[in-house]
Amino acid sequence: LEEKEWIYRKKDDEDRRSVRIYLTGQGIKKRDIARKSVLELNKQIRSKISNDDYNAFLFVIKTIKIVLEDKNSLTNFMNKLIDRSMYDYATT
Repeated sequence: LEEKEWIYRKKDDEDRRSVRIYLTGQGIKKRDIARKSVLELNKQIRSKISNDDYNAFLFVIKTIKIVLEDKNSLTNFMNKLIDRSMYDYATT
């Protein structure tokens, strides 16, 4: 993004360990184009899916996000998956 001149870096005046990243004018234009594209895509999707189905989809996505962010849940899930794979392998 820096090479395309969409962003630039600037050292933080208060914390010299930090570097701030800012959009350039061209970066702002690209962000606006991306935002409009996403909004249009969402509009098209919503026109094809009922509110109930859309809300169910959001619920599932949020649940997946929570599970993935919770390291214990993810570890437990992976352990169960591995145990199940081993069982399936042993029974075939």
